[in-house]
Amino acid sequence: MNLNLKILILFLGVVLILFYLFRDSRNKKLSKKSQSFSTMLLWEEEFLMIEITSAKNYEIVLEEIQNEIRRDSKNKTHTSNLNINKTELSKLLSETGLKKYNQISYLGPGYNKILDNPNSIAYGSLQSAIFFDGKNEVIENIWLSSFNWKEINQTNILDGLYALGTKYDMILVDYHPVQNKIINLKNKLDIEKYLESYIIRSDR
Repeated sequence: MNLNLKILILFLGVVLILFYLFRDSRNKKLSKKSQSFSTMLLWEEEFLMIEITSAKNYEIVLEEIQNEIRRDSKNKTHTSNLNINKTELSKLLSETGLKKYNQISYLGPGYNKILDNPNSIAYGSLQSAIFFDGKNEVIENIWLSSFNWKEINQTNILDGLYALGTKYDMILVDYHPVQNKIINLKNKLDIEKYLESYIIRSDR
């Protein structure tokens, strides 16, 4: 075997090694990126701050918004009374293009862990999601949460909210002091304006 052939074989060996190292590194980065988008945050303070509830509660929540006091009214139509099951709602949100997050990371005082089998389920993308929960199959609460309002218009959250409004006659109630809004989820333009208000605030 002459010297030139040995050099060529050595060169090809180095190229192959570098190729496999590059591919392994790229796969790890893609895996890490995929995992980061498959985990949604569930912050304790955000629970039901942007609640999605029956339109029958409009007068009750309007009074709460105006007086800045939330009451557990006996006359309120609780989401569990609507008998929406998790499988049914999962199908509806999937049809709007929303994806189910594989994991939920719960954030609370001194508590930060991945929930393996949570009662809560999240559908969305780009760290925005429509959450719903229930100890059993019947849904007890539905709410919206986002850690990336700036890019929420790049998701299908608007379509998901509109589907909730048209199918179940629901409204969105934003209890954040800056917002204090009630949005008719059967009106796509109202939803769009509402989400845009958060996008504008994020750009400031």
